[in-house]
Amino acid sequence: MGWYIRKSFSAGPVRFNLSKSGLGLSFGVKGARVGVGPKGAYSHFGAGGLYYRTPYVSPGPTVNLQNDISLGENGALFNKKQINRKRLDIEFYFNVKKETEWMCLTVGTAFFITTGVVCKSVSFGAGTTFLILGIVAYFWVIFSNIERWILKQKSDSLYSKLKTECCKYEKDDFVVDVAKLKEVANKCRQNLDIGYFKRALCLFYKDYLNSVISDFRISDKERDNLQAVEEALNLDEDLLKKIKLYVFNRVYLFMVEDKILTKEEEADIFKIKNIFSLKDADVIEEMETLKLLRETREIIEKDLQPIDVDISLGKNEISYHQTMGRIVKEKTLKSYQEQGVRHAIKGLVTEKEGMLYLTSQRMIIVGEGVYNIKLSKIYNIETDIDKNTIAIDIDGRKNPLILTVPDSLIFSTKLNKLKK
Repeated sequence: MGWYIRKSFSAGPVRFNLSKSGLGLSFGVKGARVGVGPKGAYSHFGAGGLYYRTPYVSPGPTVNLQNDISLGENGALFNKKQINRKRLDIEFYFNVKKETEWMCLTVGTAFFITTGVVCKSVSFGAGTTFLILGIVAYFWVIFSNIERWILKQKSDSLYSKLKTECCKYEKDDFVVDVAKLKEVANKCRQNLDIGYFKRALCLFYKDYLNSVISDFRISDKERDNLQAVEEALNLDEDLLKKIKLYVFNRVYLFMVEDKILTKEEEADIFKIKNIFSLKDADVIEEMETLKLLRETREIIEKDLQPIDVDISLGKNEISYHQTMGRIVKEKTLKSYQEQGVRHAIKGLVTEKEGMLYLTSQRMIIVGEGVYNIKLSKIYNIETDIDKNTIAIDIDGRKNPLILTVPDSLIFSTKLNKLKK
């Protein structure tokens, strides 16, 4: 057996640990320790064969290795999102945060266990002091959470009463009995913290709006009732607007899911926007998407409009679209070997780039040279508008041609129409 270094040195509750990775330091007693080492900080609790250890490691840089094309994060693509599919979330905290409650409970429990263990290794007087402090801290957290739990139950009860006692259908309209709403709310307000009271009203208002627009329409009667409900709830304008944006977002996402916007759908969504008193500035991305889908619908319904271009066209050839375009292809960007396994990182690179023209006879890319694709050779077109790519199957070509343009939905709609 050769020379070796002792792996740990203790000095009271402090322990120094040596390993191949470096020096570590921990503090505590048997069954309850916190420490820091080369791999980060950690805590360790337990006794009698049952232990719990949790690391506190800051996330370091990560490397994503992939064996296929990363269309979404590739510089070769025009990656502007054309259709906004952002889903809004909504939370009502009002100084009530579940994650804080659980954190306090965990800290209180850990402190209680630690102080109990410390009592066994220090003098009786100091140990008793630690134990009392631990018990006080622990039960303070427990009672605080019980109080919050009771308030939350009262808030949920008010929310449930508002839904069951104040709402009704009158023919096809969903309305609220405003007088009953005020009565139920005022009866519960005195026995409920203001934060939890507002939480119940906000949850009710959100569900109420969802019920009103469940058929994606708002009648005149529902519109008038909406104004009366808002006055009765007496919530802050910012809260009302936040909830309206949330509900409007759900309607919008449903409308654009199939990437088709009918005139009736467009009229309904604008009516809801106006009744909710939302401005264009509040829903900029949504309005841009609706404008794009409206233009797509008009391309399908109407004749394509010729445009003037600065290139020479053939006899009877008409140009209908002009944009930037790139032909991209898959390429291995890097390869390496790790633990006997060969890895390849692949991506897309630009093969050809320039101004792209769509005519009645062909697609033309004018850049460093001219590249033509006859429409008669195209037999299949698949568009991914989120990545702005168009995969085109061409007669005589083994693999699809991947074309990327900033306005892929408009371009592919015109291309499909010309093919038909």
